[in-house]
Amino acid sequence: MRAANAANANVTNSLSPERIELAKRTFSLVTDVLNELHGTEYPERFWKLISEEHVRNCINHHELLGNSLFSGMNEKFKGSLFNPGFRETLREKLASLNRYLKTRKNIQRMNTAVRENDQLLAGFDGIPLIAEETGGQRIEDAEIFYFGSGNRKKRIQLEEITERLDTTFEKNIILTLPQLLVEQFDKVHGGIPLHSPESKIFHVRGSFKLGYLQLLIAKYVLNEATLIWYQNGAMVGECKFKYGGYLVRSVADEHLTWGWKVNGVDYPWKAYDLLKFSDQYRKAVKGNRDDLLITYPKLRERKDFYLQFTRKLLESLDPRVYKSIRIRPYPSRKEKKAATFQAISDSRVTVSPFEETMAEEVANSRVVLHMDVPATSFLESLTVDHPSTGLLMNEYPTDIVKPYYDYFLQNGVLHNSVESLTAHLNRAEIGQWWGEVKNSELYVGYIKQFANVNSQFKETDQFQ
Repeated sequence: MRAANAANANVTNSLSPERIELAKRTFSLVTDVLNELHGTEYPERFWKLISEEHVRNCINHHELLGNSLFSGMNEKFKGSLFNPGFRETLREKLASLNRYLKTRKNIQRMNTAVRENDQLLAGFDGIPLIAEETGGQRIEDAEIFYFGSGNRKKRIQLEEITERLDTTFEKNIILTLPQLLVEQFDKVHGGIPLHSPESKIFHVRGSFKLGYLQLLIAKYVLNEATLIWYQNGAMVGECKFKYGGYLVRSVADEHLTWGWKVNGVDYPWKAYDLLKFSDQYRKAVKGNRDDLLITYPKLRERKDFYLQFTRKLLESLDPRVYKSIRIRPYPSRKEKKAATFQAISDSRVTVSPFEETMAEEVANSRVVLHMDVPATSFLESLTVDHPSTGLLMNEYPTDIVKPYYDYFLQNGVLHNSVESLTAHLNRAEIGQWWGEVKNSELYVGYIKQFANVNSQFKETDQFQ
């Protein structure tokens, strides 16, 4: 049982090779089944673009889906709610209708924008620079609402195909495919107009989400449009088996990174997210309100680990040096933000009320501790040369990052244990230590390769 649990943990871990291997097998299966169902010969890339959200949810619930068969799932999958009852189905249908009413005009706007523009932008909210550099037009997604049941024969045919599959997990992946990919596919996909697809370039940033926009992009890419995906967050260049990295590289014509290159699809570019942070930091009031700011990743099932680690850390930090400590959890609604850390009883500690941006809290700290590196927050801090340290949690580092990790481990920037971390923080004269670090060749090289903010769009004509 313990071995089985470990295997399930590996496939649900977005940084594991097991996750990628299972994803590859699953996408191949989904491609074969949907092509047979719809009488098409579309490449895996097309089906991956519109089935990824479903496949990701199934892999995240691999153990559940491997135990017993389910006859269906919520159209907009929530948690582990399989075989939803009448109330759940009605509630989701009403929520979908509400989203549709709010976004239905976006469908016409999307198709108009694609007809009139060759450069299209998706997922760049709060980052105006990309529009200035590309001259691209933003497009926003729209909810697809079904007023009918669609082609019911497709679901019956799908169930017949499922009978030929070997494992319960495979059967559930297919049985629970959403209506949009089964009963409604021909109508919705066929209704998307094409306007000179070979001349269109889609610039995309963010995660895969099944909706009208994703279907539109997939159809255009199927018909020779160009897809350029932009790095969104850290890890991809530093973690060898990052699921998101595998996914993007398998569908994009080019993957624009924050400065690094691992394979032929990667193109060293600019970190728009870090530019945004740098601007906020520059405008923030600088001060030493907090001696130490501690940032965290998404806690999920590791709440107890981070809580115990934090307690151990606080017990070891010199109270004469660290009199004011601020904790900033990952700002996720699912984590209810600060709730986990309310159990800490230490008069030095303040749990962030999230009244300030991350940049403002960094600017008001003497040094930042990142509890899980690689992390976007770590790169943000280094981009503005703010004194930073962190706990290295990368089990499979890429070859290009290893020399930098070695330097950081040797010079107190990164640590493998709480003992090493607290010993360094207690003895370091922060200003002197950080002055030496930030002027080193390897530090500068790391920033350039993993947190580059200096590339100019005009340096290349590849998107013209």
